[in-house]
Amino acid sequence: MTFGLRNAAQSFQRFLDSLFRYLPYCFVYIDDILIASRYLDEHISHLKEIFQRLTENGLVLKISKCIFAKPEVDFLGHVSASGIRPTTEHIQAILDFNRPRTVKQLRRFLGMLNFYPCLLPNAAKHQTKLNDFLVGIKKNKNELIDWDEDSIKAFEYYKEQLSESTTLAHPVSNAHLAIMVDVSDNAVGGVMQQYVSNHWQPLAFFSMRLTPTRKRYGPPTRTEYRLIVENLSSKVSWQDLKDFMRQAGDVTYADAHKQRRNEGVVEFATYEDMRNAYHKLDNAELSGRKIHLIEDRPRHRRSRSRSSSRSYSRSRSSHSRNRSRSPRHSASYGSRKSRSRSESKSRSRSYSRSRSPVKSRSPPRKIKENSRSKSRGKSASRSPKNPEIKSEEKD
Repeated sequence: MTFGLRNAAQSFQRFLDSLFRYLPYCFVYIDDILIASRYLDEHISHLKEIFQRLTENGLVLKISKCIFAKPEVDFLGHVSASGIRPTTEHIQAILDFNRPRTVKQLRRFLGMLNFYPCLLPNAAKHQTKLNDFLVGIKKNKNELIDWDEDSIKAFEYYKEQLSESTTLAHPVSNAHLAIMVDVSDNAVGGVMQQYVSNHWQPLAFFSMRLTPTRKRYGPPTRTEYRLIVENLSSKVSWQDLKDFMRQAGDVTYADAHKQRRNEGVVEFATYEDMRNAYHKLDNAELSGRKIHLIEDRPRHRRSRSRSSSRSYSRSRSSHSRNRSRSPRHSASYGSRKSRSRSESKSRSRSYSRSRSPVKSRSPPRKIKENSRSKSRGKSASRSPKNPEIKSEEKD
């Protein structure tokens, strides 16, 4: 592969992956090779195997760039026996980064942060304020940024969070694994962790910002184990409420002062965690106030009513489809419909006549008498002209 082509790095990475595929102690990233060994003798045997495969395939190493038998090394982060964390040089470069004035500088800062996406918990949630400056900007990279207090706090908070980033542990093959998720109205996050030495160790963090298209479908699906927190202090944020409730169980969602003032909502992963929080933290003191917890049960009733209405609409639609398929039935249905319309019209007319006010009863009687005389005259005219024929038949 000629150097400088667009797919040169991908082709070289694929070649080295096939070369060291069945070596569990070897990790390759383009032109960097990491060899992880537990003991010195084992490390030497691993090096011999790597050198032999490189020689057979015509690959050459530069000795000045090689480091052997070190307990710590920089390889996509600072790798040591205790775990993985960002390098000191990269952290210092971010801490020394001044507040961006243009969109181009902001994109450069966000690119430096996103170099370690798996090392920062809830990165997408805290990065929302900074990403809002890039919405709708495609060509004008030198456009100035109008900073507000919330954006400045997000910028400084992100820098502090990276400097105090958690060290990720090395995975243990026989350890129990668990994935904990966190949901908000703007982002989704989670952490993969392992249970070693009676405590949980983080292996990787992941987060994703919800796009406007995803927000149209409403917030992500949360659990049904929900508590309403009353008498909440205005100083308490959703993060403070979430940290306070975590002492009773796993919290998947928390919000404060969103629907009503001095009221919050907390959702738990399991029913046991919700009941534990209710019995343990009800009437507990938070920021100088005793909070009151109420289990939110009407939510189940809403879901039942929705399901019943959906089934009813489906039955009506299926019934209408069956009608449309049979032409005879549709014709009879049309005749029934016309009959019902005529009956309703006649009923409405009779109802309107009965409701019309009657001033005097004598005029209607005269009308009836006149109508009777007219009918008698018509019947007489219809009868045969010669009356003698009837008399003879009677005799």
